[in-house]
Amino acid sequence: MFGRAENPELWSFLESLRQDEILSGTVAAIEPFGVFVALDDGPDHPVFPGVGFITTPELSWRRSEAVPDVVRVGLRVTCVFLQFDTWNAEARLSLRAARPDPFQAFADRTVEPTSRIIVALDFDNRRAADEVVGLLGEECRFYKVGMELLTAAGPDLIEHLVAEGKEVFLDLKLFEIPNSVAGAVRAAGALGVSMVTVHSMGGTGILAAAVAAARDFPQLRVLALTVVTSMTSSDLADIGVTGSTEEQVLRLARLAKGAGCHGVIASPQEAGPLRGVLGAGSLIVTPGVALPGESPGEHARTGTPRAAVAAGASHVVVGRTVTRAEDPAAAFRLVRAGLEL
Repeated sequence: MFGRAENPELWSFLESLRQDEILSGTVAAIEPFGVFVALDDGPDHPVFPGVGFITTPELSWRRSEAVPDVVRVGLRVTCVFLQFDTWNAEARLSLRAARPDPFQAFADRTVEPTSRIIVALDFDNRRAADEVVGLLGEECRFYKVGMELLTAAGPDLIEHLVAEGKEVFLDLKLFEIPNSVAGAVRAAGALGVSMVTVHSMGGTGILAAAVAAARDFPQLRVLALTVVTSMTSSDLADIGVTGSTEEQVLRLARLAKGAGCHGVIASPQEAGPLRGVLGAGSLIVTPGVALPGESPGEHARTGTPRAAVAAGASHVVVGRTVTRAEDPAAAFRLVRAGLEL
């Protein structure tokens, strides 16, 4: 749309920027979808009011805060550079990343091992899921419901879990046109779920649509799936993606961060690099964990729960380790004990 040949000065400037670089400028225009910033050291944009752009979620840590309460036209701002949007030839920026996260200190004090463990209800019928939930009782507070169980049992199961005081991670891996994704996220929010997944390969459009749709549901967090844990670098090569799985995970995580997602889904092996890229305030949820000596199953990129959390994961997703155990509650306590060491 705004090619290098037609705008060589603009492209040269944007390509010179480095992730997390601090940039200053002036708010040039406020739109429903974000804020344009005229950067001090940047050229004019051929169409937009400024070469810098801040999506609404990147304006403030307080997601309920109205845009006019955060910025106004003519305000001087200091932002963090997130990425070069090659389609619009603009610098994606974050205002909130340049400021301390007011919720992080509280979160650090209140997160304890039980809250970090999500048990995956990977069943094809509700009776099996209800049985495991009953056996775990008060031990477990957080459950993952995927497409198989949702299709088999319907939304009633989710409403039941929420009514029982449980948190639900609805793993839909949404990958559709933005309007359809937004509708699905709103439906998830209405069910009372705490997390919903969107596929980051869908690009900024669907990620931003999901984040915008979630704003009406304060409890709902939008997580971007990066690369599923069963895939390897050779699998990525099969679909034309060059580089390692870690490189692709980090690339998509930056895209998700720029779109305002609350966090990402990735394997335990990428938890450390992701924490460095995303900072302290983002959720990093890691499926594919197994206790030492256990089979990783279909997961190609795995790790122990303890190693994942130590590397930077905010949550671990455990499945067969707990749900197929002879005593699920004892197995859950074993996972929790590993996180307490």
